[in-house]
Amino acid sequence: MGHRDYRRFLILSSPRCGTHMLRTSFQRHPAVVARTELFNPDRNHNEPFDDTLPAEQVLDEHVYCDYPGRVRAVGFALHRSGARIGRWPDLWRILESDPGIHVLSLRRENLLLRYLSLCLMRERNRSGLGDAFVPDPRDLDPSTLKAEFERSERELAHVDQRFPAHPLMRLSYEQLCRDYPTQRACVERQDPHRCRPLSSRRIPGPHKPIEPKARFSRRHRAG
Repeated sequence: MGHRDYRRFLILSSPRCGTHMLRTSFQRHPAVVARTELFNPDRNHNEPFDDTLPAEQVLDEHVYCDYPGRVRAVGFALHRSGARIGRWPDLWRILESDPGIHVLSLRRENLLLRYLSLCLMRERNRSGLGDAFVPDPRDLDPSTLKAEFERSERELAHVDQRFPAHPLMRLSYEQLCRDYPTQRACVERQDPHRCRPLSSRRIPGPHKPIEPKARFSRRHRAG
């Protein structure tokens, strides 16, 4: 017989912020089920449902459903803009109305590296060359960067504010890379079941990064 007496969690993130790294580190633990971006049509091709199934049923039948007794925590990843990609307009309302869900808000401290990584990822995907892709040098306009950084910070604050009654913990990709054991312990302290620690093995590293090759003019450097 399965059970539902486990901690439910949600990884809130944005592209190029370490979502895969954090989720797969959780998934290594035998008592944790960490699902991927189930509400992103680009990521859920192998799931036994599509966007014709209401979000409430997806959560009840495919996420926070019955699991073996050894499972003590269950969650999934959701990009802050992810719900707009699929056809689940009521997803945010459902998550916001359930304060029993623990929220892990993942972000990137270095907004410039995140911006470059996101741009290069999109260019590589469009090229179809995979690891053979070599980015061209680029100029970066300070005003464009400033606007993007401000937009990103507004999105972070806005989404976090949608969960005022939830247990919410803020994490950054850089924190995880600098001191994963400490951050892991912080996450576990939020677990009411006190399940045994996550794997002590080194956290799996991110995919091989694309080295940003940017060309800055003197005007940009001076700015």
